[in-house]
Amino acid sequence: MSLLGILFLILEGGLFLAWAFFMFRTLFRLNRHATAQRQARGGNPFMGLGETFSTFGAFARGQIFPSDRKLLAILTLALFAMIALRVMLIGAA
Repeated sequence: MSLLGILFLILEGGLFLAWAFFMFRTLFRLNRHATAQRQARGGNPFMGLGETFSTFGAFARGQIFPSDRKLLAILTLALFAMIALRVMLIGAA
């Protein structure tokens, strides 16, 4: 493997780790938000998917955690761009 290939592999790995970290952080924040909504309504925190679906829907529409949504979109696009750039410069192998 060439030096350029190793460099791209390291950069892609770091970018993927950042993406994975922020994705899981956002998922845990969304879960806490949905659980808090269930508890505020007096429901069992372990039952009821309605609040979970509404929380994830609100996130998808940008109504809650808009900075997390924007950061995940940027990291996802950067990861796609990095992969495409690597394929263009050094090939798929």
